[in-house]
This record gives sequence, structure tokens and C-alpha cells, in this order.
Amino acid sequence: MYSRVLTASLYGLSGEPTWAEVDSENGLPNFTVVGLANQSIREARERIRSAMENSGFEFPQKRITVNLTPANKKKDGSHYDLPIAIGLLVCSGLNASKYEKALSCGTLASFGELTLDGRINAVEGALPMVMGLKKSGVRELILPVGNLKEAMLVKDVKFYPAENISQIKMYPVNRTVRFFC
Repeated sequence: MYSRVLTASLYGLSGEPTWAEVDSENGLPNFTVVGLANQSIREARERIRSAMENSGFEFPQKRITVNLTPANKKKDGSHYDLPIAIGLLVCSGLNASKYEKALSCGTLASFGELTLDGRINAVEGALPMVMGLKKSGVRELILPVGNLKEAMLVKDVKFYPAENISQIKMYPVNRTVRFFC
């Protein structure tokens, strides 16, 4: 199954939209991240696996490929953890969704660093990321509770603050994103 979740990358002082594409298919269990990801992003697979399992989700025993687009720009930071985890939840079919169109069309985005026990840590650069996402058409954002005060400086965006990945169940996503805008 395939999913894509909108997030943001920091380039200097500006936030630019970035897609976390997740593909989960049958095969030998493997987790690969591509798209000019630095070491902290490649290490995300261990944080995501532990966070999901310690929060009551079953980590898929499949061949998982994560692509961060645009692939030609370097990406760093742990704020990609949450969008990748949401993409895995989508691929696993764990939630049904009224947000399917928002997720696939880029009006719903997310960012946040996961801890091994599933907590979602605040990240640096939230304000420029939220500003960049809003400029690109995002109207809803799943983010760490610790970034909410800063993010609320940006108007006309609906925020879904979360302390733990298990709370993402409250923000349903669809099993398969099949259409594009």
C-alpha cells in the first residue's frame, strides 16, 4: 500500500512543503529511507518502530520504503518521525478516514519527533514550518503539544496537538490514498 503525508523542511529561515511518501509491500521486512535524508532521519526507523509498538500499534513486518520529496534537496531533523509514522498507519489500514482528501491533497500536514515510548516531542523551527505550510495551502496540522503556542501565531490553520502517537487515533487517516489533486 502507498500513502503520502505532507510535512515541511527547513531551508534557512523558511519552511517548504515536503512529502513523506510511504510504500509498504510484501517481502522481506526492511525499512529504507531515501530522498537525501541525513543520519537523524535514517535513524527514524528505530524511533518509529519502538514508538508504534510501545503505543499499542503493530509495526508492519513488510518491505517499507520512505521517500522524502523533493528528492533533490537535503533534509535533516527528527521532525519527519511523525509524518512517516502516520504514513505507516495509513499503509497498515489501522484507521478509517474523513481526512482522506485533506491528507492526499495537502491541506493536512504534520511534524514532530517521536520518543521510543511514543511521546511526541516539540521540534525547532515550528513557526517557519507552519508559515510555509500555510502558504502552500495547508489548513489543518497535527503537531506536538509543545509547539502549539508558537504555531498559533499563524492564523487560519486548525491545529491538532498531540502528546503521544496513540492520540493520532483521534485524527483518523485512511488506509489507502488513491487520488491526487
